[in-house]
Order: sequence, then structure tokens, then C-alpha cells
Amino acid sequence: MLTLVLLLLSSASCFSASVKDGAAGPRLNNKQLYKFSYISEVLLDSTRGPKENPAGYKISSQVDANLVWRDPSSKDDQLIQLAVSNVKLEPATPRPEKSNILHGATAESLLGKTSLAALTKPFLLHLRNGKAKAFYSYWSEPATIRNLKRGLASLFQVQLKSGKVVENDVSGRCTVAYQAEKHRVTRTKLLETCKTAETGFTTQSQVLGVSRKSSSVTVFTLEDGFIRSAVAEETHSLAVNARRSAAAQVVSRQTLTLVRTEAGPLEVPGKDVSGVVKSVDAKLAAVGIMLEKVKSQCKGCPALFQHWQTLQKQLEPDQLSSATAPRSFLALIQSIRRASKDEILKVLKSASKTSLPQVVDAVTSSQTDASLDAMLEFLNFTDAKGLVLQERFLYACGFASHPDQRMLQALLDISKGKIGSTDIKESVVIIMGALVHKLCQKGGCSSPAVMQAKQLILNGPSSTQVESEVQMYLLALKNSMLPEAIPTFTKYAESEVGAYSTIALTALQRYHVSLLTEEVKRTVNRVYHQNRRIYEKNVRAAAADVILSSNPSYVEVKNLLLSIGHLPHEMNKYMLSKIQDILRFQLPASKMLQKAMKDMISHNYDRFSNLGHPLRFLDSWHVSNTDISGVCSCVCAQAESPVSPESADMTSTYSLDILYSGSGILRRSNMNIFGASNGATLHGLQVTRMDYR
Repeated sequence: MLTLVLLLLSSASCFSASVKDGAAGPRLNNKQLYKFSYISEVLLDSTRGPKENPAGYKISSQVDANLVWRDPSSKDDQLIQLAVSNVKLEPATPRPEKSNILHGATAESLLGKTSLAALTKPFLLHLRNGKAKAFYSYWSEPATIRNLKRGLASLFQVQLKSGKVVENDVSGRCTVAYQAEKHRVTRTKLLETCKTAETGFTTQSQVLGVSRKSSSVTVFTLEDGFIRSAVAEETHSLAVNARRSAAAQVVSRQTLTLVRTEAGPLEVPGKDVSGVVKSVDAKLAAVGIMLEKVKSQCKGCPALFQHWQTLQKQLEPDQLSSATAPRSFLALIQSIRRASKDEILKVLKSASKTSLPQVVDAVTSSQTDASLDAMLEFLNFTDAKGLVLQERFLYACGFASHPDQRMLQALLDISKGKIGSTDIKESVVIIMGALVHKLCQKGGCSSPAVMQAKQLILNGPSSTQVESEVQMYLLALKNSMLPEAIPTFTKYAESEVGAYSTIALTALQRYHVSLLTEEVKRTVNRVYHQNRRIYEKNVRAAAADVILSSNPSYVEVKNLLLSIGHLPHEMNKYMLSKIQDILRFQLPASKMLQKAMKDMISHNYDRFSNLGHPLRFLDSWHVSNTDISGVCSCVCAQAESPVSPESADMTSTYSLDILYSGSGILRRSNMNIFGASNGATLHGLQVTRMDYR
């Protein structure tokens, strides 16, 4: 939280000047000292509820600026010195003494003597045509102090003419729009364009992700060709898409006011900037203007092994159903992320057999280099007896929120080595497909590890005749969601092996409709209508799912409706239930179905009254979670309940389709879990069971 607050303190621009003679940026005069008063407020508040007393604090100080050096051939090429003094910290809004945690505190007691001394030590900024070319400070300073100085230095970067430019400042490399008027300049930073080093991770799913709205505007008031005041405000609003009540707003307001000017130091003689900087202080270094990532240190946190000893009982199997178990699991992950490889191995080796699977989950889920190295050293994939722990490791890799190239490369190396269990060998390849999908979503599809994994799984189905291995590669391709895999799925959709067809068809159902070509649709229709060979009912049911979920044409829908009545009794019942569900829940194909059903040839009592054997068939169930808090309504296909209302945040739909044979044997069950929020859809889970007897 401190890092975020410091970034917001630093990132809004608050200074500009207007001078005569067509200056590109602010020019400081020789032998003159500019004294500014500076106030910065940071407020943190929820987006709902009263706004009277938001949390936050205010920093006030004095800022002195003077010219150190100017290029004789260019008045807009100058080196300036900035110095902060008289630092004070207080609450952003007035509070009673009892609730004022800053009451009686000084800047030294809050920041520390060393940090305060570093903050008040002068630093240099090289400006050329109003743009920051270099920022000089001390590597010996804490990164937090350097970031505060970077923010102050960025305030002196300004353009005096209207237009859009790309600038480097504390926020990164950003597009900035300037609007200049007679006595006023407005600076708008387009924060969504800022490019900077990655400081965290996020999910690519809009349903599970976080929405952010940000703005940064600075208004400068000019008088007699120079800055009189600058007021800046930067706002960041964050909300969890799945629960928008979990939201926060952070506001940073900054005010810079010119108090007076007085006699200042002379320029330093020199031919170039580097020589002048050395003459001022040889310890000054060009540390870059962009924000530096600050690694937070946990003060008073116990060592990993000590923390594990306090949590071990909560992660035993008989305690996993308690409310404390998930909290203990998450706390353990946080400790592991701060630990070294040796510390993690010590915990793994000391855990009991019953708690070890949970520890493997936590270590893998921490997703650090040290945790991955520890797991690879701890697990022996040549030993078939370690199947349970190996499987837990692989599943945790598959569900990783932000996998990296090292994790995928580790699985590639495991797949090339000796593996004691055939099930683990298959799981390794299947999980690789999931990692390829996530890494491609992050823009890493062309990295060496991903390219190697893609080649392995794309060429896999044609490289073997063993049925289990072909299924393994098809499942890996299904997890990868690679557009290049669509021709492979199209080929295997018409396979004589029912397992191949089902995997291929359920995979095609997951692709966006724009990727499904006319050739793919013709193939799926041939499977459903059995134009070339006879297929099992479960394969035809999977083909029908693809047709109805891929923006079907009028002809496709009409032909599908005409097939009802000519299908086996249980298949009739299944298809009728699917159509009723699409119409009831207003799924994308509902409009085309309504249009086709106006034709009495395809929609009549004789065709739709042949329902099969209801005692031997359980039709579709749809469970809609109307509120993310867990209030559910369950609607059976025969029930006459209205469509479940959607909440403002998220709607979850659970569908279970079950197909029985005429003798009552389960032939196919397919369960899907979807989440929808603000027009985005997440296919959270698909579980399919087939009987090919």
C-alpha cells in the first residue's frame, strides 16, 4: 500500500512556465533562486458510502530550484538543482486528537533520520526543450526516496504549446496532451498509454479481473510569463469485476505555488552535462526518471519454518473443512514467496504425509523461482510411488495465475526425461497446453519455450498410433486454445474413434465463433447428420452443441430441427431439452431458433411430442447464481420458472446434460460452468464423461 501511495504522490505533473522568446519549456535565470511551497495529499476511499472522512495524509514542504548550467548554444538545454526542505506530515482531513495517528509525530520520526536526510539532499535534473533527458541522484539512497525525487523532477517537465507528445516521467513513457491558453496551460496525461516495467501481474479474464479507471490532469496558471500556481489531480478507481462492491478510489492532489524569488548561486562552468555533474558531486549518478520498483520488507515476520509450525495443524485433512484452513493456506503462500529454496525444502521435508499434499499445493501456487526450484528438487518423477504429489504439483501448475517461461520449460524438461507413471506423463503434456494458452494470452507466444511446446503438441497427434497418446495430445491442444489447432480438431471430429471425435468437438465449442470457418461448420454438420458414417449418440450430441453455440445460420438451425423426430427416442428428448433451454435462457442462438420455428414443417406437434423415455433420461438442469454471494435458484427443464435474474456484478450458470441409452445405461454426461460479467464470459469448467461401449 505504501508503494502505491508513493507512486501516486510522484506521478501527477504540477509545474509549467511560460517565457518569452519562443521557449520550448521553462527557463530558469542565472543567479536566481526560486522558492515554491508544495502540498501533496493522498486520499484512499471506497467508491460507495459517505465521502466525508476518507483516509489519507498530507505532505507539505518547501522546494528550492536554481539553474546549475546552461548550454551556451541553446537556452533550452539546462541543468537545474532541486532541494526539498521543511518536510511536514499530517492527516489529509482534520481529525480529533484521539483518532489522529500522526498527532505529535515529526517527519524524522515517521520517515527515519536516514531517509529524511536523503530526501532533503539536493539532486539534479537535465532538461532539454522542456523534456527530461536525465535525472541524477544517489544509488545509496532508499528506492522510495529516489521515487519521491523522481516525482518532483517530473513536475518540471512541461510543454508551452498545444499538442500531443510522448514523454518519459515517473509514470513511464506516456502520451501527454497539452492545451495552452492565454494565462493557462492544461496538461492531461493519458495513463492508459504509459509503458513501464511490469510491477505486478493480472489475469487476462475480464470476469475474474479488475477494472480500472485513471485520470491525470494538471492546470497551470501563468503570470508575467512565469508560473504562479499549479494544481494537479490524479485519480485511480479500482473494482473487482466479480464483486464491484469491493472497490477503492485513490486520489492524489498536488499544489505548487511560487512564493518568491531571491538571489541565488552562479552557474557552474563546463562544456557538457556529465562534466558539470561530476564537479557538483562525484557521487551523483544518472538513475533514470521512471519509477523504480520497491521491494517491501516484512518487519517482524517469522521465518518460513516457524510460520509453518504454527499453521501445520490447520492443513491436516481433518481440518481442511474449517474456516481457518483457507486463511492458513493463503498465509503460508505469502511466507513462501519471501523464502529461499533451502527454507522451502526444509518445510517440504518436515511435513507429515497427510499434510504434504497441501504443502505441495502452496509451494507451487506461490509461483516464485525459489519455489519452482525447490519442487523440482523435491519431486522424483522417475518414481511411480510419488504419483499423488507429482499430480498435485502438475495441477497447481495448470491453475497458476501468472505462469512464466521457466515453469513451462521445466515441464518440457520433465517430459523429455524418464517418468515412472504413464498417468503423470499424460498429465505433463496436458498441463503444458494450459500453460501455452496463458502465456500466449500475455503476449509470449513467440518465446522459445512456448514455440517448443507448441511444436510438440501440434505434431503430437500425427506422431503416434497409440490411442491414449493421441487423446493426450488432443487434450493438450484443447487446453492450449491455439488457432493453429483448429484444422487438427476439424480432422479428428470425423474420426472413427469416438473419444477423438468428442474431444475435438468439445474443443471447437470453446473457440470464438469468428475462428470457426465454413469448412469447420460443414464438418460438424456432417458429423451430426451422419452424412459419411454412423456416429454414437454422444458424438452427435457434442456436434449439436457446437452447431448451436457457433452463430448457426437459418439453414443449419432448420436442418437440426427437422432431424428431431427421426432420432432415437433418447436423442429426441436430449435435443428437445437443448432447444428449450436455449429459448428459455435467451442464449445467442435463440433468435435464429425462433425464426426457424415459425416454419410449421420444422416446428409442429408431431415432431416435438416424441419425447423418448422420461423415466430413463434426466434432461438438462440449469442452475443460475443470481448473486455472487451464493443465493441460487435451480430450474429443471420441465419447470415453468422464469429466467433467473442477473445480478449487477456477475451471473454464474451451471449446466448438466445427461444422455442415457435405451436400456438405461449412461452414455454421455457433460457439465459446464460459465461466468458472465459486463458482457464478458468465462468458461470456468467443463467435465465430460463418455461411455464408448
